Amino acid sequence: MKKRKVRNRLLELIQERERKRGRRIILRDIAEFVDVSDHTITNWIRNNVTRFDSKLIEGLCDYFDCDVSDLLYFEWIETGQSSEEVNE
Repeated sequence: MKKRKVRNRLLELIQERERKRGRRIILRDIAEFVDVSDHTITNWIRNNVTRFDSKLIEGLCDYFDCDVSDLLYFEWIETGQSSEEVNE
């Protein structure tokens, strides 16, 4: 059975901005702009996020001048359970 999981494209947005500007982006700069810890930004880059704070999402969208749909998307994943197992 498949289910949807929210994922993010933060790493892609960082890499795209680095290419356009020709320099590395310091994660601390993003964290300070959004008012979160460096650790939070690292978790986002690794897609280790289970809660999505609206202020953080708004801040990231402001930083990258993008829409929510440029940052977040659904990914279909296998759950390992068949629909018959779920109904039992």
